Amino acid sequence: MAHKVILVSCVSGTATAETTAAKIRKIAAERKWDVSVKVAEFRKLKEAVPGCDVLVQIAPSDPTDYGIPKISGVPFLTGFELDETIETLDKIIKAESPKEPEKTD
Repeated sequence: MAHKVILVSCVSGTATAETTAAKIRKIAAERKWDVSVKVAEFRKLKEAVPGCDVLVQIAPSDPTDYGIPKISGVPFLTGFELDETIETLDKIIKAESPKEPEKTD
């Protein structure tokens, strides 16, 4: 399993995102995921997404396609549907990243 980067973002600020990130770090340690967890403000998401593998977003509705899987971070705060959300994140973490095409001379 290759190292993955999880990006957590919240519309209203970073306090909620930091709380969610801390919970994800704890779960990652328990499950022995090889991950880094970063936090970004919603208004800076486009700049923060490159290099990330999954976006955990605490936003009521953000239709933007960032080119990576996006899951709701609300279950990390409420506990509602948390097990399902963790399993979804687990599948993303364990999925193989697409290989870059080999360079030919």
